[in-house]
Amino acid sequence: MKKIIWIVIICVLGGVAAAVFFNTQKPQVAIEEVLPGEVIGFVKMNNIQKAVEGLIASPFWKSIQNINYDQLMQANQTGQSPKDLLAMVDKKMSDPATKKVLEKFLGRESAIAIYPIDFDVQDWVHLTQASLPIIIEDVFSQVVLVTRVSSDVQLAEFVSGIFQPFGKDLATQTFDYKGHTIHSVVLPDVNIPIGIVRIKDLLIMSVGDKAARASVDVVTNIKPSLAKDESFQKADKAALDPADIFMYWHLNKFFAMIEAEAGDIASFAAQNTPDVQKRIESFFTTLGGFESSSLSGQWGNPVQWQSLLFFDENELDPQFASSFLSCTSVKNNTLSFTPKNVLGYGWGGCLNLDNTWEQIKTEMVNRQGDQSTSIMEAQVQNFEKNIGFSIKDDVLPAFGEEFGGYLSDIETGGMFPIPKFALFIQVEDQNKAGKILDKLTNQPFITLQKEEHAGITVHYAVSPLGEVLQPSYCFLGDYLLIAINRALIKKSIEAYHDKSLSLLEDAGFKAINMGLTDKNVGAQFININKVSEKLGSIIEWSNGWVSEKSKSQQAFKAGQEKRLEDVVNDVTRKEKDLSGMKQRLTTLEDQIWDADVKGQDVSSLKEELNQTKNQMEKLKNDLIASKEQKVELENLVGGSQNQTIDPALRRLYLDEVVYPILDGLTSFSTLGSRTTRGDGEIKTLLFLDVSQ
Repeated sequence: MKKIIWIVIICVLGGVAAAVFFNTQKPQVAIEEVLPGEVIGFVKMNNIQKAVEGLIASPFWKSIQNINYDQLMQANQTGQSPKDLLAMVDKKMSDPATKKVLEKFLGRESAIAIYPIDFDVQDWVHLTQASLPIIIEDVFSQVVLVTRVSSDVQLAEFVSGIFQPFGKDLATQTFDYKGHTIHSVVLPDVNIPIGIVRIKDLLIMSVGDKAARASVDVVTNIKPSLAKDESFQKADKAALDPADIFMYWHLNKFFAMIEAEAGDIASFAAQNTPDVQKRIESFFTTLGGFESSSLSGQWGNPVQWQSLLFFDENELDPQFASSFLSCTSVKNNTLSFTPKNVLGYGWGGCLNLDNTWEQIKTEMVNRQGDQSTSIMEAQVQNFEKNIGFSIKDDVLPAFGEEFGGYLSDIETGGMFPIPKFALFIQVEDQNKAGKILDKLTNQPFITLQKEEHAGITVHYAVSPLGEVLQPSYCFLGDYLLIAINRALIKKSIEAYHDKSLSLLEDAGFKAINMGLTDKNVGAQFININKVSEKLGSIIEWSNGWVSEKSKSQQAFKAGQEKRLEDVVNDVTRKEKDLSGMKQRLTTLEDQIWDADVKGQDVSSLKEELNQTKNQMEKLKNDLIASKEQKVELENLVGGSQNQTIDPALRRLYLDEVVYPILDGLTSFSTLGSRTTRGDGEIKTLLFLDVSQ
């Protein structure tokens, strides 16, 4: 019996000890439990110090640091080098004092909350030096910083650590508010108070003491907390768990705030006419129904980001909702015919052609005046007559809601870069789709040929560029595939028959395939490493093209400069000739006067006078034309001078800036994203592989 009693006592004591342990390990209070509801924006971050240290240690940051800024600044003859700024940032982030601030004050968990701002245009228009601190306090008191600190952190230590840049002699005051001590730190020079209150292990800080008082009201149950806000709860519950960063945006409240301010600004600018007001209302009506959005992220490998858009189906704009709500998650079969090793791929399952066509017709009607519907119908009939088929009866029934494409490569070895890409669209009626393509390709300038490949008919058009550019198409399963050349079409056909050749078996795709092959409304994939390499090739080709163009500009400039020199000499000569004619004209007038007084014959002198006047008039017109030509040539020479970039400087920027950044990007491997739609939400997940 005693043994049983001791066992019970031990179990009770063990349970109490466990309860005490877990309760002490649990954070005393969540950040959202000390903040009032009604936020329009909220950002919460964990492990900030770890994120900063990870950034500094990343190859991308190192590639930016390795840029030779001194050489760049010297070559460009500009001011202080950004290298000094980067060095300062790097030194500051590596400084033990900074690390201590991050670790003790911001390293555990921090958040920023933004509340609706009452923005009065009149206050800003009549801004004075005296009213500036008051306005700043009114506006920025709506932005609140909350950070979780260690139990041993003292407020004086926090103030000296955070406000160190403002100096050591800070004016501080304290006062009691409902049993909590609120501290006010007045920043010198700007005369702006910062209110701080500590609630258990959380420090709440903002401009003024409004936020501190509001948090005290929350913990004393006078105001509801953000944790009790239904919209916030929905977003918080759906976020990645655990989340290193979480962002929340209350769209309804934000749009309402912006709409109110838009009307006030329009009124102040004397532009708040009925038409302007109608356009403002129409714009915000289209945003109706979107309640909130969130973004959460996890550091690691892969890096994960999740965005969520929450909406009320009943409040959505009817025209928008008709297509938006018809978008449902479906199985993606296009991955099976997308070849391995592509640079990028994208697919969507929400192409509502019926709704798109209705929107186009509505827009056509809105742009017309009287009898707009009949005009639109006539335009549609005329268009359909020209193309040879009906939009409603032929095009819309022929195609489904899935569409997308992939970029296989970018050919840079020819005269210009040629992207090797293919597009695809779901086909509902292959017979109708085939007839449409037959009509579109039945043109005098198109020579269409056929080829059988693995049992699939490939249609392709010949071109002067040969096989690199042969627009091709084929029907592959339930899809129409259109590619820039038939070689790419053949790769898709081969992948369609042999899944080991498809994107599904691509190593980079597998690394971030966290639901990309599930039912989605959209999916994307980018091979960042390969894209970075291709960008380097394209930039190098572009540099060669620009160099050749620069040579042509230099030759053109030299020719124009020679013409300008000739015209300047011509203007100088004509001005000299005109001056001589003016002197001769004066001499002739004096001779005619003297001869006339003496009664001598002046007919020959008058004849010469008239000829001189005619020559002067012609010379004046020629001089005006030459001066106009001189101005035109000066503009041409000046313009070509401005457009000419020193090839050596351009080469320096490529070698010292562009290529190092691209090298840094190669540290990222692949990126993938998927989008799904649920009841009242659109979710997008992004995955970034940083294994390299």
